[in-house]
Amino acid sequence: MTHPERSRDSLPSLTGDLLHGSLSAWADSPKDAFEVWMDSRRLADSSRVVYRSQWAGFIQYLDTHGVGFDRVDSTLIRTYLEGTDLKLEQRERIHRLIERAFNAITSTHVAATNPAASAAVARRHSWRLAERNDDTDFLDESDHKSAIDWIGSAQAPQVKRPSANSGVSRGRAPRAWVFSRNRAACAVLLSGGLKPSELRELAVNEVYCSSQQGQGTGSASNDIQRRLLEVESSEDSSSVEVTSADVIPAVNEEYCSDSGATLELILLVRGTSTTRERRLRLPAYASEALTRWMIMLRATAPGAGADGFPLFPRGTAGGQLSVRSVEYLVEGFFEGFARQGDADDSRITPQLLRNSFAADLFARGLPREDVQERMGYFLDDSALRLHTAWRIATGRSE
Repeated sequence: MTHPERSRDSLPSLTGDLLHGSLSAWADSPKDAFEVWMDSRRLADSSRVVYRSQWAGFIQYLDTHGVGFDRVDSTLIRTYLEGTDLKLEQRERIHRLIERAFNAITSTHVAATNPAASAAVARRHSWRLAERNDDTDFLDESDHKSAIDWIGSAQAPQVKRPSANSGVSRGRAPRAWVFSRNRAACAVLLSGGLKPSELRELAVNEVYCSSQQGQGTGSASNDIQRRLLEVESSEDSSSVEVTSADVIPAVNEEYCSDSGATLELILLVRGTSTTRERRLRLPAYASEALTRWMIMLRATAPGAGADGFPLFPRGTAGGQLSVRSVEYLVEGFFEGFARQGDADDSRITPQLLRNSFAADLFARGLPREDVQERMGYFLDDSALRLHTAWRIATGRSE
């Protein structure tokens, strides 16, 4: 089936089924529906040009093979990606774009599945082997600051839904809820250097107010819920003031709010099979984002006051995110963010945020042993490799 190009002026309506992501609307006009989807994401013009080209290639493939959009399955997507002459990392980006587009459709249908999500392309393993996926890559100081600004200023996509209370009626968390969770998760990843497997394991009772740490609280329970009630009842709950004990402030520490103080938060990060247990004090912007999120979580999730309830649950009923979901939410939250020094690949990943946390510590002059401890490394090899990459990239000597 051929889908003729339509000018934006000829679109009949951008507020009906297209905006709601109905499958029939995408099948009738996949290019127009994709334009509406990009509008809803508030993408930069440069990103729109790239995405539009990638999407057009996929639609052309469907047209050439006579496959209707409503008949796309995981096998077809896999065949398309593996049959291109593109490099592995380029196929990865196209795969992610197709997955996001189909996610806009499946999010409006509880029983629907995303064919791109189940396409067996061995994407995660092969991506790690790609030449450009350097596990020592990190944001430079300018991009690091821009990422912090992005976390503080990003706005939730404003996309209308067919029903007034669609999040509840479909059993899905509202967009504002998901956005607040994702913002806080990204702030924690950038400011604490957590791995996705560590983030998904965090529980609400593993967040502490800094004043509690001086009291030698060894148990998992804390009074964070009571403190959040105090914050919520105050006139302004968005500002956090952190006093840094370091002589040289890190990029993470330079952010400060304009108003009075609320909470300074500390995370207890449980050890995994590959990382050590550690406690991390969050800088102001991350404490602020996490405070806002925990207020929302406490108000919307019935079980959020219980020890062990996930700090970043899959939904209001609880449940842990998968590692893949963490990767997905990071890429989605930073969609449109452009790294100044890397125009070819501006993807933001959990690994990149983790490495940037370590690079920031090196820039402050912390010895490698301290960075190793804060990153949770068991062995020094990882810290040494990252430190070497940081020195080469910044022109620093030993």
